[in-house]
Amino acid sequence: MTPLRQRMIVEMIRRGLARRTQESYLWGVISLANHYHRSPDRISECDIEDFLLSMSQRHLAPASVRLAWNGIAFFYRHVLGRLSKDFHPVMPRQRQRQPEILSPQEVDAIIQQARRLRNRLLIILAYSGGLRVDEVRRLKWTAIDRDRRTIRIDQGKGQKDRYTVLGQRAIVVLDQYRSGVESEPWIFPGAKPGRCLSQSCVQRAYNEAKAAAGITKRGSIHALRHAFATHLVEQGTPLPLVQQLMGHRSVLTTMRYVHLAQCDPKLVRSPLDGRG
Repeated sequence: MTPLRQRMIVEMIRRGLARRTQESYLWGVISLANHYHRSPDRISECDIEDFLLSMSQRHLAPASVRLAWNGIAFFYRHVLGRLSKDFHPVMPRQRQRQPEILSPQEVDAIIQQARRLRNRLLIILAYSGGLRVDEVRRLKWTAIDRDRRTIRIDQGKGQKDRYTVLGQRAIVVLDQYRSGVESEPWIFPGAKPGRCLSQSCVQRAYNEAKAAAGITKRGSIHALRHAFATHLVEQGTPLPLVQQLMGHRSVLTTMRYVHLAQCDPKLVRSPLDGRG
């Protein structure tokens, strides 16, 4: 490991960046260095701009270009301390694609088609609390509060703790499943002792159940998190509460689910009829 990479890793850890963010930021800087075949401390701002442009010309997704830039900017600002404040390279426009929201009936169909009890519980918990894939696979038995019907998420995205919902159906399946793995700290232990289930195993469990249910809507297991929030909004749950359950920093992030929610016009009273 080069001294520069070590310095970057130390700086990312010091600032509390999540592991996946660290990996993404390193990828951006390594890609830049490999592109020019020289150390990143010998690369100029003009070189950086040309590199980002070349990524767009190679038809990389706008999100990938932005991710590379975020890592490069972090390195030059916080490790080398020599990126101009006025340097703002042009970024490709992000494609605005709304997620395809699963209906409650489709979620139920996916749950029913999960072949193994473990897989069924994975899907139920992900939907019950609107969990991210890393949050559901890293759940420990100590995070479950049956009496209060809550799930505690320790150090979720943004290094934040939060509580979310544990449905009654989830409790029933938890009781059926618990006896086989009660000695483990993880609810979903992995193949290696002391490790939780891998992300790929979680995604595969969801994809298999989704395919068996005959559902063709796009999306990984993260679609269950979108469905959770959208269904809460459709039930009339106040947005600040949805924000809290989802762990969003800003309510503006939560408001996207207002646009995704289905509104039944029959439930709306015209303002014309409200006048005397």
